[in-house]
Amino acid sequence: MRLVVATIGFLLGSIVEVSVQAAERVQLTEVNLSRERLNVLSSALLEEPKFCISNAPEMGKCALRSGPNRKLTLEPSAGRVWTLGENTIILRLGTDRLRFVEGSMRLGGESTKLETEHGELMIQGEAFVERHGSTLSVINTGDGRVEFQGRGWKIPSEIPQGQEAHFELPNIKSGMTETGLPLPLNFDSQVVREARLYKGKKSEFAMRLEYLAELRRKAAAESASFHQAVVERKIATVAAKDQLVKESRMRREARDRELRALFRRKVLNPE
Repeated sequence: MRLVVATIGFLLGSIVEVSVQAAERVQLTEVNLSRERLNVLSSALLEEPKFCISNAPEMGKCALRSGPNRKLTLEPSAGRVWTLGENTIILRLGTDRLRFVEGSMRLGGESTKLETEHGELMIQGEAFVERHGSTLSVINTGDGRVEFQGRGWKIPSEIPQGQEAHFELPNIKSGMTETGLPLPLNFDSQVVREARLYKGKKSEFAMRLEYLAELRRKAAAESASFHQAVVERKIATVAAKDQLVKESRMRREARDRELRALFRRKVLNPE
């Protein structure tokens, strides 16, 4: 048993170390507002209206686009941090609300309401959000509640801690956002997301990856139980339908026997 535990620990440590080394090659460069504003030809950051990041959120909307290989960190209010990845477009609507158009983001701290073409997302804690093409991906990497209210949905859907969900644009016929069941986060993909937006010490990043590995392990166990419950409910539903069909067939056959018996009495034994 000790040998197995030691082996697992060694493998996990090796994975984390390799991931840290790979992460160093994909980090994005932080946008320096003062420097970029002096360069009128810079594409690192676009603001509309001009210099609106510096304005208080209550002064009006602020449209932002981060450039290639750049990241931008915003603190719209105390305890709330939004980090934009490269080629990301958002519209800041207030201190706790924004509209996400495309790209990738990490949102952390106090709760944030995020509007998308797919529906509305409420994040408490920390989550990563991505949209490339028609698919919106949401990964809950924090310890808070993350809910998504798809278009046409009656109730929101929760994305549990350590899990990710993917949403497609509303169906043309039904008008409803399409999705599948949440799944444990993809560790390799998450390492890349983390690395691109990370700013800190290498040793701290290794600790972050260990946290993600543990988060995913717990999420996998919870997801397995949840999916088993879903399968069991489906099996029970199918069994109930089969029972209803069987009972209906038995009643019909009993009725047919009664009608045949009545026919024989009327035809073969007329009064």
